[in-house]
Amino acid sequence: MSERLQLTVDKEDLELIDKIQKLCKLDGRSEVVQEALVLLGWAAAATNDGLTVAAVDEVNNKFREVETKALQRARRRIHAA
Repeated sequence: MSERLQLTVDKEDLELIDKIQKLCKLDGRSEVVQEALVLLGWAAAATNDGLTVAAVDEVNNKFREVETKALQRARRRIHAA
């Protein structure tokens, strides 16, 4: 069963959604949102487990960590009281 969700986004975010839709060859904006939720859920769980989420350049042996407000909040506070 699915439910309808209405979002309000600014022009720049809508352009980004459309760009991602074309880049990933997705059928519609709702599919972009669904895929984003899957990715954020996975990244948040990994971060909460103490892992680093990153893009890896294997050829040059470099990586770039993904850091967002949501992932910062998902990170467990090891020394938290």
